[in-house]
Amino acid sequence: MKDLFDPLMIMAYIFPAYATNGAPVIFVRLVKNPHPLDGGTLFLDGKRILGDGKTLEGLISGLIAGIIAGFVLTLLQAFLYRCFLEFVLLC
Repeated sequence: MKDLFDPLMIMAYIFPAYATNGAPVIFVRLVKNPHPLDGGTLFLDGKRILGDGKTLEGLISGLIAGIIAGFVLTLLQAFLYRCFLEFVLLC
């Protein structure tokens, strides 16, 4: 019985991280002029400190997506736990 729900629990555990890592990729494409996180500062070798892929919009969208995903899982926790108990008791 428990083996059936292990993959679901793993997905629920890792879901906020998936949302946090995926949100900047989607959101930054909607922004026409993303702002670099390092402000365009160059290192000693003349390259950007964090590179072109790190933006302020990506950071903010990742934080917001992770918070929302965690909040949704918190709200669903009681419902999912109750469904799990009902499933176990009926079997």
